[in-house]
Amino acid sequence: MKLSNEGLKNREEWISKGYALPEFDREEMVRETLAHPVWVHFGAGNIFRAFQAAAAQKLLNEGIMKSGIIAVDGFDYEIVEKAYRPNDNLSVLVTLKANGTVEKNVIGSIGESCMLDSENAAEYARLKEIFRSDSLQLCTFTITEKGYALTDASGKELASVTEDIEKGVEKPMSYIGKVTSLLYARYLAGEKPIAMVSTDNCSHNGDKLFAAVDTFAKRWAEKGHVEKGFAEYIENPKKVSFPWSMIDKITPRPDHSVEEILKKDGLPLEPVITSRKSYVAPFVNAEESEYLVIEDWFPNGRPALEKAGFYFTDRETVDKVERMKVCTCLNPLHTALAVFGCLLGYSKISDEMKDENLVSLVKTIGYKEGLPVVVNPGILDPKQFIDTVVNVRIPNPFMPDTPQRIATDTSQKLSIRYGETIKAYLADDSLDVRDLKKIPLVFAGWLRYLMGVDDEGNAFELSPDPLLEDVKAYVSDFRCGEVPSEETVKAKLLPLLKNAKIFGVDLEEAGMSGAVIRHFMEMLKGKGAVRNVLKENTKSESIIDQLGKIGIVPVVVINDVKDAVPLAKALVEGGLPCAEVTFRTEAAEEAIRQMVAAYPEMLVGAGTVLTKEQADRAIAAGSKFIVSPGLNPEVVEYVLSKGVPMTPGTCTPSDIEKALSLGLTEVKFFPAEPSGGLKMIKALAAPYVNVRFMPTGGIGPGNVREYLAYNKIFACGGSWMVKGDLIKEGKFDEIKALVKEAADIVKEVRG
Repeated sequence: MKLSNEGLKNREEWISKGYALPEFDREEMVRETLAHPVWVHFGAGNIFRAFQAAAAQKLLNEGIMKSGIIAVDGFDYEIVEKAYRPNDNLSVLVTLKANGTVEKNVIGSIGESCMLDSENAAEYARLKEIFRSDSLQLCTFTITEKGYALTDASGKELASVTEDIEKGVEKPMSYIGKVTSLLYARYLAGEKPIAMVSTDNCSHNGDKLFAAVDTFAKRWAEKGHVEKGFAEYIENPKKVSFPWSMIDKITPRPDHSVEEILKKDGLPLEPVITSRKSYVAPFVNAEESEYLVIEDWFPNGRPALEKAGFYFTDRETVDKVERMKVCTCLNPLHTALAVFGCLLGYSKISDEMKDENLVSLVKTIGYKEGLPVVVNPGILDPKQFIDTVVNVRIPNPFMPDTPQRIATDTSQKLSIRYGETIKAYLADDSLDVRDLKKIPLVFAGWLRYLMGVDDEGNAFELSPDPLLEDVKAYVSDFRCGEVPSEETVKAKLLPLLKNAKIFGVDLEEAGMSGAVIRHFMEMLKGKGAVRNVLKENTKSESIIDQLGKIGIVPVVVINDVKDAVPLAKALVEGGLPCAEVTFRTEAAEEAIRQMVAAYPEMLVGAGTVLTKEQADRAIAAGSKFIVSPGLNPEVVEYVLSKGVPMTPGTCTPSDIEKALSLGLTEVKFFPAEPSGGLKMIKALAAPYVNVRFMPTGGIGPGNVREYLAYNKIFACGGSWMVKGDLIKEGKFDEIKALVKEAADIVKEVRG
């Protein structure tokens, strides 16, 4: 098997080995691309072939597009020479799925490959010809954020940029200089419209591309190298657009295990390392999840890429999606895993998701600390996004991503990945920044990471970071196994912790520096100290304790399964992420199953469980706790043997003694009001000092405060916010409002 036009003629062999092939006439596509170019892509690397080129192939297969993509590389021409042209611009995309399977596609959507080499007359002339074409609609970019930079880290203009500005438009050497010179060719050809679309993983990427191009246009115009109207052309939104976009797809460098898969198929596609240290191959491996959200601003039209899964929307929505990903739903979780992965000796991110402490850490950061302040962009659901990240994407065993790679430039990431969440808590009167427990833990972990010594006392190499030497200086005097006084640690670290440029806020002013310092001191105690701190701060709370923190358990009766997920959504968004679903309706079992699937972080339990058979069904459906109206010792013992907590109903001393004999110290008090209410609970609590109660029955907004205020009551059960008629009529917004009122009562009473 050979990856070439000739090699693909033996379609049966490729298909027999599991490869999906282009379904269009590739020769005709190439002719159309050469004659009528529509789409140019700068940055011929892995993510381009795994994402944009794969999307184009889908549209070509369906006959929606006729012209392919023109791939251009401007950093390392050997990518074109060694990975593209020898294989007739074909490549293999191996999608690595979380379920352990692989999907193999031959990507044939690239109609032409070019080198952005101003010193190669033929290559540069061809690119200018392409840019003069009426048919050209868009240029996309994956050249990394650094590709748009005209200055170095210190703010000094790059020498190549200075030289290009002075010499002019004919033979620029910098990347953006060359791109701008091509736009000048389009301007001279009649000021033809075009969209310049950055799809690099950086915030407001379109603005970064515009600023760089506009700088060249203006300064060339000032020096007389170009017509003065060129700058006006670049700045005319009806002529040249620079849309914002948000891209998300993990595409590591070509992996050896994937290379071996291809070799076994008889397809030897070996990676090469170019003279510029690029690691390239005729194949690319990537995860299955992908998102590309683009501001719909295309002056010369665009392909129907929404049919390939791209999202087109307005600028505000792109910004919301970007903030959702970067500030809450992915990047903060990745950074936490990167820092602690390096300290704990992990070499693969996916392996970290087998570590219960790290799983608990990232789930808490995402679901509990970040999600309350994320703005829902509408086109992507933040909670579902996190579900995919923690359940599918990061645990994917086929994704060879490393904590060491993700730890790169951490000092530049903390402010946006965590600082924005802290700011949101500080700005919201209904939120308390003290509830952010895991973010200070990550900050402390980063400080411990900067010491360059893992949890077993072994030195390791820190990942590149522009501020590495500066931030390392703050921890240079600390040693594992030696814990200075808190005053000493504070004196050393506080200047760094107050740096709002790094953390997004002054952590001392935010009231978080003390927690960071205490965690860091604990991590200094010696070998295994980092693990011990993680264990202590991520240990699982019992279901009962979690219910106690929520305070009120909605008791719901669901008669129609279709109401289950909307009701769960109302409970979660209203602030009471739990439910006791009474098991006396035919819909109860499936309702529990659907609620748990839709909201895995929610505490869904089954109530009115009377038999072992009902208990089995409830547990199989996903119930995290079981409640019964009375105390049947046989059923209680059976449920507890399954490892599921149970709160049986009690209302007398004899009931409580039966519960104690079964090892229970938390019970339901039912029916609460008819059985004497709070006075009776206090009377029972006097002799049974270790027992805590969940009163249910006759409790509502008029009396729940007095119940919640008593320290022997861990939670109250109630149905006033989830009345049957409201559920039946689909009034979930009204339910959400009532749930919020109930959650506010818990905060009012318990703080």
